[in-house]
Amino acid sequence: MVCPNNVQVRQQLESLYQRSPVIPAHVRLRQLAQQVGQWLLRELTRDRTEPQISQDSDVHGRIFWRVYDPLTQHREICWSEREVRLWLERRYSK
Repeated sequence: MVCPNNVQVRQQLESLYQRSPVIPAHVRLRQLAQQVGQWLLRELTRDRTEPQISQDSDVHGRIFWRVYDPLTQHREICWSEREVRLWLERRYSK
């Protein structure tokens, strides 16, 4: 196996850098402002009694769902969509 020399490494890095898209700061700032505005609108208009469900993954890449019932303040972790559906059925059957 041949180890690349410093010139080869530098050329590879420079070619990668030249291909990287440069997004102007004002464009990034506008995108951030839009995202914050969308989040704020969602937060101000959402129904605070509806369950909150978010998808996440653990350090091994396994997907799971965090569920939260604001009425009872009950939190739970579900490891399948089926578990989430059962949790929702139990919540609404009370």
